[in-house]
Amino acid sequence: MDNLTAGTRFYHRFGFRSRLTLDFFNIREQRDGGNRLDYPLHERDIGETVKHNIKTGALTFEQYFREYDLLSVFLSAQHLNRDSYYGANRSLKDYGNSEDLTYSAGLQYKVMLGASSLIAGIENSGGWLLDSKLGYPDYDDSDIENDSIMSVPHVGNILVSDQATSFERWVPSEKTIS
Repeated sequence: MDNLTAGTRFYHRFGFRSRLTLDFFNIREQRDGGNRLDYPLHERDIGETVKHNIKTGALTFEQYFREYDLLSVFLSAQHLNRDSYYGANRSLKDYGNSEDLTYSAGLQYKVMLGASSLIAGIENSGGWLLDSKLGYPDYDDSDIENDSIMSVPHVGNILVSDQATSFERWVPSEKTIS
């Protein structure tokens, strides 16, 4: 297993009561299992491996009003690229690739009313996922004449999932009393 994680956070204060924050981190990870680890994945009797490249970022603006009222505006996103192989018996058909992007954006306002608080806001979250099994040469269906391979058909990429989601949420109020 190899893993490298790096990240950072920057912020800037525009005044005593406001701040802009930027967060970013990247994870690169590879996990490799099975037997015959010194061979290519499809030359192993059994093999399981994944390579992840994950990038995440967030941007948040916060502004205080009056004594303790707070406005927060935020945007965050994560991108994943994942190569995988889950196969046995020296199979060429078990390579895959996934690409995923998720996001969340919104705003929230918290007002203090004496010993109580009232929170309202809106948020939109969603994402896109594209998941494929990668193509391969199909040696089992090769055209053979006089013990010579004349042609080897190629199986194209197979789309496993192509989906998008979006979800909006209103937070009309949340009242707390202390």
